[in-house]
Amino acid sequence: MPDIDYSIQTINLLEGDSLFIYTDGITDSINSSGNTFDEKIVIPLFSDENKLSDLLDQIQKMLVNFSDGEKQFDDITMLAIRHIKSFT
Repeated sequence: MPDIDYSIQTINLLEGDSLFIYTDGITDSINSSGNTFDEKIVIPLFSDENKLSDLLDQIQKMLVNFSDGEKQFDDITMLAIRHIKSFT
């Protein structure tokens, strides 16, 4: 998209911090009632020390249950990273 201005930003994650990145396919997920998925319900999941791969699996199951078989029209991509204790 030639008219979009992209900028580079830097953030520092502290030990134990998590970063969850996702495409709009998550928030564009719809159910049979026409409601869209509210991504805010996944934020509390990251407060525990669960493995991130388990959390992503859980979110995917939440999306499947939410959509209840309704065909989705956009890709759904998620990435989660966590700063763990450094080994020095």
